[in-house]
Amino acid sequence: MTCLTVAKKDFRDAVQSRALWSLVGVFVVLSIVSTYAYVEAPALLGSQAEATFGGLIFFTIGLTGLFVPLAAIVVCYLSLIHISDG
Repeated sequence: MTCLTVAKKDFRDAVQSRALWSLVGVFVVLSIVSTYAYVEAPALLGSQAEATFGGLIFFTIGLTGLFVPLAAIVVCYLSLIHISDG
């Protein structure tokens, strides 16, 4: 087996993985909800400050920095469960 064959198989397996699609879906929904909350929160709280693009990027990076490690922990845990069951 060549490296290219293994890479193609791994890519196909990743595309077919429901867990991966679920994580992508959760991340997209989280990004949309957090963007909406960032833009609308100052108006709801009565603040005169407006949301800026730089602030939105900083806020999104913070949420991504929290979400990605948590998702990695869950994926690793599930893969260990599947290895020990098999």
